[in-house]
Amino acid sequence: MLYHLDFHVEYPDNMTQQELFTVWSEEVNAALQAKQAGVVVDWCQVWEHSQLQL
Repeated sequence: MLYHLDFHVEYPDNMTQQELFTVWSEEVNAALQAKQAGVVVDWCQVWEHSQLQL
């Protein structure tokens, strides 16, 4: 199966792309740890905010 993803991400002018990826990585790691601990059912990044489903 083949997927095509096209998206546009906006972030502050004073933030580098690497800094943005670092923040995303930290968010994902924290959410995955919480999911493994059973605190969070699922997690997804939606538009301009993160959602945790408890």
